[in-house]
Amino acid sequence: MTKQLLQGTVTAAFNPVDQDGSVDQKMLRSFCDFQIDSGVDALFVNGSTGEFAVLSIEMQKTAIKAYVDAADGRIPVVAHVGSTRQDEAFDLANYAESLGVFGIAAVPPFYYGFDKDALTTYFVTLGKSAPNTPLYLYNFPAAARNDLTPQYLMELRKVCPQLAGVKDTTQDYCRYVDYVDLLGSDFSSMMGSDAMYLACMIIGGTGAISALAASNPEIMVGIKREYEAGNLDAARNLQKLASRLRHVFNRPAGQTRRKQVLALRGIAFPDPHAPMRSLTEAEKAEMKEELRRLEDEFSVPLLKPVEASN
Repeated sequence: MTKQLLQGTVTAAFNPVDQDGSVDQKMLRSFCDFQIDSGVDALFVNGSTGEFAVLSIEMQKTAIKAYVDAADGRIPVVAHVGSTRQDEAFDLANYAESLGVFGIAAVPPFYYGFDKDALTTYFVTLGKSAPNTPLYLYNFPAAARNDLTPQYLMELRKVCPQLAGVKDTTQDYCRYVDYVDLLGSDFSSMMGSDAMYLACMIIGGTGAISALAASNPEIMVGIKREYEAGNLDAARNLQKLASRLRHVFNRPAGQTRRKQVLALRGIAFPDPHAPMRSLTEAEKAEMKEELRRLEDEFSVPLLKPVEASN
């Protein structure tokens, strides 16, 4: 297996599966066109932004195939396959590989705390479930309880040849620096915080997997472009805006807020899956007004309608 390194600005995508298990292919194609036209480098499917933890395995399979079909080889697709049930994770990994995804990703099995031996057995077996596809681990200890330290990943890569990288969502920049430093340039160390993309690039990180990019990819792509062009003031302005938006979007009802922004821009994804809830009309109005104020303050359009791709 030739390892492909995930890098650049990667969108943590919304889930396209409706409550009855169907997919609006036209809507999904429009979303993929929008992401590609905006300059993102890949799509991360069935992660936290994709509500994977409240979806059935069949819905997750439907989402993976829908994205592979809609992307149509124009942009890499990474499928998250993590689960509390290892049989489901292994099944999803095998299925994703059969579709030819760029890579698979997995959060550790969550809720229970597991020791290193249990986690190693799990990840090695998961890698064997998709032996020809790079494996990216999703470190999110605040949600998964189990923490994948840089030192642990150094040990794991010796026995798991599929291991190619990590998405770090600890919100700990010192931890991220350790991933970049200890695991080296042949390992994909992806930032999982929208507030630290600029800092990620300054230290030599590989890229970011961004929830904000699902609704406003121009901001995250812009941070990278401005930084690479040497326009640090412009990059800082966009990074501060991304951080401010994180506070707006992390209020109740969570992921639904980003979906609402994209709907206001012209691409309406299905409602969130229970027990997640939709926003009230009052919450929608309040958020829209707050976004308008941020547009004025930062001189960056946030609700600009998505233009149809040529």
